[in-house]
Amino acid sequence: MKISEMSYAQASAVMLRIAAPISNICDDEELANILRDFVGMKQAPALRAYGLTLPRVLTYCLDKHKADTVEIISALLGIPVSQVGETPFKDIAKGLQESYDEVLAGFFTRYKARKKSAVTA
Repeated sequence: MKISEMSYAQASAVMLRIAAPISNICDDEELANILRDFVGMKQAPALRAYGLTLPRVLTYCLDKHKADTVEIISALLGIPVSQVGETPFKDIAKGLQESYDEVLAGFFTRYKARKKSAVTA
């Protein structure tokens, strides 16, 4: 379920659970270096840049931030931490895709939705 569709009580509980794990991941200097490499690939085709970076990010996070990743998955999908490892990966991927929205993105980033101007020239 998307954060924007949750009640205040549900959403605040999820946000409290995922705030520290996301902070841990975002404060990781080695991960920041991987992302700097990605930014440095401006001239590379998008497929190559993403194809080289996503496996590195996923491998790194699943290895170095396994507990953080599991906590985020558990909170967003509403399943116990103990069940995350037994849940089929396709169900986790689908659940994470379905839980992501602008409200969740905006909580942890400087996300700004572009609004179309109602004023015409």
